[in-house]
Amino acid sequence: MSKQVCVDCITDSYLQTNFADNDVDECDYCNEERPVVTLEELVEELEEAIQASFTYAEQPPRSYSSWIPT
Repeated sequence: MSKQVCVDCITDSYLQTNFADNDVDECDYCNEERPVVTLEELVEELEEAIQASFTYAEQPPRSYSSWIPT
């Protein structure tokens, strides 16, 4: 069984709002009865956010000598 974390133990306001209407159960971290999300669901949400905003940096030039001032 997956651990559950409550919305009060999540410090990000977007995630708190996103999971605020979830079922109420006991949080495995603070032991309070609040809306909870499983760690798997939380990780999936974080992964989607990272994928949506992630871009690769430009590749550096192959010749590092161009970085050395002359």
